[in-house]
Amino acid sequence: MTPAELQALLQEDEGGSLDFKREQYCFYGDSDDDKAELLKDILGFANNWRRADAFIVIGVEERRAGHHRVCGVSEHLRDNDLQQFINSKTNRPIRFSYETCDYMGLSVGVIRIAQQPRPFFLKKPFARLAADKVFLRRGSSTDPTRPASPDEIAMMGASTDTLVHPSLEILLGSDHKDEIFSPPVHVSSQVLQIPPREHIPARRDEGTRISLPSGKTFDIAPAPTRLYGDSLNTEYFRQRAEYEVFHKFFRVFRLLIRNSGTVTARNVVLELALPAAAGILVRDLEEAPPRPRRRESPLSKLDRLIAGSRPSPPIGGVSLDRERSTPILHVSCGDMQPGLPLWTEAFWLGLSGPEEVTWSGVLYADNLPYPLTVHIPFRGTTAYQTLTVENVLALPDLDEA
Repeated sequence: MTPAELQALLQEDEGGSLDFKREQYCFYGDSDDDKAELLKDILGFANNWRRADAFIVIGVEERRAGHHRVCGVSEHLRDNDLQQFINSKTNRPIRFSYETCDYMGLSVGVIRIAQQPRPFFLKKPFARLAADKVFLRRGSSTDPTRPASPDEIAMMGASTDTLVHPSLEILLGSDHKDEIFSPPVHVSSQVLQIPPREHIPARRDEGTRISLPSGKTFDIAPAPTRLYGDSLNTEYFRQRAEYEVFHKFFRVFRLLIRNSGTVTARNVVLELALPAAAGILVRDLEEAPPRPRRRESPLSKLDRLIAGSRPSPPIGGVSLDRERSTPILHVSCGDMQPGLPLWTEAFWLGLSGPEEVTWSGVLYADNLPYPLTVHIPFRGTTAYQTLTVENVLALPDLDEA
């Protein structure tokens, strides 16, 4: 949120789309009873009838007569923690976000709740909040003892007939599409230090030395090539070391994008940022080093050239845009029908930064009221190992089939 947007909110009174909180919500390390206050407020705003986004402004003292006083807060809630907490308990995901704003030297928190199809309710009881009850903000407060009546709930459905949007979510899954990982996703990476390329010897075509009982020795020439044009790969040991470095660090993932709404999502595009400070490294499939072979044929070299030349990614294809100041992983999903999942192409991902990191981005669609913020939290472990030249030469041969 910009200071100008906050300034405009400070001119308004509390009501069905605005609430001021002087203190930050109790959340980290607090009891379920304390956390229920936050859950109740977001449900109340999400279910309330309004024509625009609703806001809970944290760090502002409400004053009935005159301009509200900005106090600021000393700590903020993490958006991905709130998303997981709220949307793990509701009948379907609520579109909201936690934003911050620096205003006259003070830091203010803002929870923005989008206008979206209703109703929302808890799947299970939580603290003092009952399940299957539609909490509704009435005036300037939400009273959990006065949930919406059947008539009010019916009106919620009727009022959203012209306000139906797709409901999109993004998850991280395995390469074989047989597993979806719960956040935070655990990633183990191994960082190998190898000798400089010039210190790793080139591979030579060696014959076999035979020792006779008399003590004399002689060499048998190497076997002829197996295919016409087949040649010795003198770079084999260097390629083998680089292949080992890559595959010890990176792991293959896919993204799963789902539309759980009731209308088709039009022209869906996902962009995930890759800031260097986050320590999230991503490579597309073509950037993985090819499997090294001791002998190479012209056909194997041609295969690598063809594999690295793709005119444009297909639907669900992954591309990396490194021309921006912060590199972006880009996925074009086309139109997504309700209930039809889309698995993206596979890609390589490794973590080299802190133990806990969040991969953030934005999901766009032509018929979303505003872009959807995406967060994928990771928990990583990194091991380190140094390989000597002898270790490199002793690496096992890879299957050349």
